[in-house]
Amino acid sequence: MYVYTREKSNENPGVLNSCTYIGSAASTYGIAVLSDRIGWSSTLLVWALLAFAGTLICMRVPGPGEKNSYKKLWKNLILLCIL
Repeated sequence: MYVYTREKSNENPGVLNSCTYIGSAASTYGIAVLSDRIGWSSTLLVWALLAFAGTLICMRVPGPGEKNSYKKLWKNLILLCIL
């Protein structure tokens, strides 16, 4: 990930780490409920769809020279946290 300013360099990894913890907590219970209700084959399909959606969001992350790139980066990080 490209860090835009020295002052914000500690902020980006913190946001990504918080997304990891939130996703781990949600998946602990969510995957169990999902597999009980719809079965493992459908659960794996849901995982594949979520991975594809995450890939599409990551492809939208702006490069360092794009206009309003810092705002777009944060918007995409929030989308990844929600996903």
